[in-house]
Amino acid sequence: MINNHKFSAYRLVQQTKHYSNAHKNKLINAFKEF
Repeated sequence: MINNHKFSAYRLVQQTKHYSNAHKNKLINAFKEF
C-alpha cells in the first residue's frame, strides 16, 4: 500500500513536470510569434 502511494505521488510529480514543460514551450512559442 505504501509503495502504491509513493508511486502515485511520483507519477503526479512527473505529470506536473510534463505539464509545466509543455506550458513553458507554449509560452516560448507565443513569444516567438511576436
